[in-house]
Order: sequence, then structure tokens, then C-alpha cells
Amino acid sequence: MTLPSSGAISFSNVDTELNYSSTAQISLNDSAVRSLFGVSSGQISMSNGYGKTADYSFYAPSGGAYLSYNSSPISYTNGSTFTVECFVYLTSFNNSDYYPIVGDVNPSGGGSAWTLAVGPQGQMFMFSFNGSNNRWQSNETIPLNQWVHLAWVAQSGTVYMYINGTQCTDDGSSQGGGNSLRTSGQHFTYCSFQNNNTSVSLNGYASNLRCNTNALYTSNFTPPTSVLTNISGTTLLACRYPSLTTDGSGSKTITVHGSPSVSTFVPF
Repeated sequence: MTLPSSGAISFSNVDTELNYSSTAQISLNDSAVRSLFGVSSGQISMSNGYGKTADYSFYAPSGGAYLSYNSSPISYTNGSTFTVECFVYLTSFNNSDYYPIVGDVNPSGGGSAWTLAVGPQGQMFMFSFNGSNNRWQSNETIPLNQWVHLAWVAQSGTVYMYINGTQCTDDGSSQGGGNSLRTSGQHFTYCSFQNNNTSVSLNGYASNLRCNTNALYTSNFTPPTSVLTNISGTTLLACRYPSLTTDGSGSKTITVHGSPSVSTFVPF
């Protein structure tokens, strides 16, 4: 196999021409190649890359875009247990609004029922409304210009939030039940990285969105270092395939609104 002397090297060039029994090695000192194969130094064996799963991310244009699902991937009710996690790469904050990761919201006209979201300055945020507000926001903020793992974990109705595996603390502005789940009415189940103004979208990328009916993280943890998979309890696995309508859990029908794009810019 002949590799190009410069520029990007597609993994398909490697995967389609070499198999597991190959003994050839690549000694390219290139950070992108090393990241692809998961080898920090030294020679790169083809066995490191054989069968590697391709990965993608979601990018919303300035005009707005979002994904909707035919049913909620988690139960947002009193006493529920779940995990919602994803990776985001933010280039700036909007400063004035929230970007739901998963929620039952009307993206074209407000009326939020509940949402797990990124706040105006990159805070972790949750909100629900059923006659009165219930909100919780973190002291900690999401760093810009790097891939960051986010997780919202509910354990028997209490929600804990993590940035890169570190549990967040309350910024003191919580109201209602704070980080306790309160059953809320439902409007429109979706993941958008876009607020209820369809012209304003998250500034950056999102990848590997997974919803699960278990509390996957119960204390500080090391963030995943490879693509998220369809483990037991997974009810949604999206934003990591070449098509935005693909749900790796096989349980949801995904509809694309607007014109988001699929990117090969990914966390791993």
C-alpha cells in the first residue's frame, strides 16, 4: 500500500488494504494518525487500527438545526434513574440563552417542559416547569476549544452533573426542587444544541450522545476515551454516525430539522 507523502490519510486507505494478519507498520510521527490508532509514541502496528469504528459529530449551522425523536429516550419523572451523556466542543458561549442536549421542548416557540442543557456561560443546567419553575445550575463551566465530556445522571430522582468526570456544584441560583426531578408536562422530545429561537445554535460540535436507563456514573470518574456503545439500558445512541438519522440503540426514529452537517471532527 502506498500512503500519500502529505495531507490527510483516510482510515479507509488503511482498513481496506490491510487485515489483522498484516505485519506492516506505520512510523509516521503525526498526532492525527496517532490519535486515530490510539498509540502515543513509537511505531504503529496495523493491528491497533484493524476494525476500528469510524466516528462523527453533529454541527448546527447559524440558521439553526435540531433532531427530534418519536419518543423520549429517558423518563423525566419523580424518582427516575437515567444517564444522559455526550461530548461537546464549544468555540464560544451565546451569553443569553440555553442549549438543550435532551428535553421536551418546543424549539420554535418556547414553552419548555423540561431540559438538560448547557447554560449561557457554559454551565451545566437542568430545568422543568409544571405550574412552577424547577431549575439547577452549576458553579463550574465547560472549557472552550476542546472536547469535553458532559453527563447528567439521575439516581432515584436526584440529578448529579459532571464535566469531564468531575461532579458539579450548585451555583446558588437553584429554585423549586433544585437538583431533584419533578415530573413535568411534555411538548416535543428532541436534542438540538439550539435554543427555542431557531436562528441561534450552539457554537461548536456535539458527538456521541447516549441516553441510558441506568445511573452509569455514581461518583467522579475518568471520561470515556473511545466511542460510546450500545450497552445494556441504552435507549438512544446518536450524533456519532455518518447519518444523523441513525440511532445505534435501534429504539428511536430520528427526524432531522434544518440543515445540520455531519463532521469527522471528533473527540477520539
